[in-house]
Amino acid sequence: MFNIVFWQWVNQSYNAGFNYCNRNASSSMDNTKLAQVYFGATTVSVGTAVGMAQALKAAPLSAAMAAFLGRVVPFSAVATSNVFNVSMMRSGELTSGIPVKDADGNVRGISKEAAKSAVTQAAITRAVMPAPVLLLPPVVMQALDRVVRIPVRARGSVEFAVIIGCVAGALPAAIALFPQEASIPVDKLEPEFRNLTTNDNAPVREVTFNKGV
Repeated sequence: MFNIVFWQWVNQSYNAGFNYCNRNASSSMDNTKLAQVYFGATTVSVGTAVGMAQALKAAPLSAAMAAFLGRVVPFSAVATSNVFNVSMMRSGELTSGIPVKDADGNVRGISKEAAKSAVTQAAITRAVMPAPVLLLPPVVMQALDRVVRIPVRARGSVEFAVIIGCVAGALPAAIALFPQEASIPVDKLEPEFRNLTTNDNAPVREVTFNKGV
């Protein structure tokens, strides 16, 4: 239990720092608020992961189902924790909003609806990110076992190489799901954005915003 809690705390602490540093730069938090959000994010995230792991151990399951859930539950726990973590660490954006720009690069206001879209996209990214690391290595190893006989002494090195490959591909693939500069139609924003015009008096149909990473 100690190892699970410790390494989940390390992982979620790293995620908290990553999420905070890669938020929309216009959003700020004082140190007290940041400490509260960090404590809440890591506590609930670790509790979720540990709770799901313990529930799996206690459930009366067949060997096949236990093996299947043994792969899926860790991913579900980490993905759920990651989503909660990024939502908490970027909660300042949801309460204060983020700047939106027109096609000419002019800031046209601060929008909470754009902030919701930015944090939602970041949350989806965090949910997808652990999938290659936690789900693919067993599948790849099973496929390799079918086509080649891996010597016992070399198996650990092969598994390590597969995991490193999955880790190396997971981050860029997940981040590439959404563009850094995202766009949103003005009719999905607050009412004050729906009658904007450009420098040529043409109606503004959509605006852009920095979603963070």
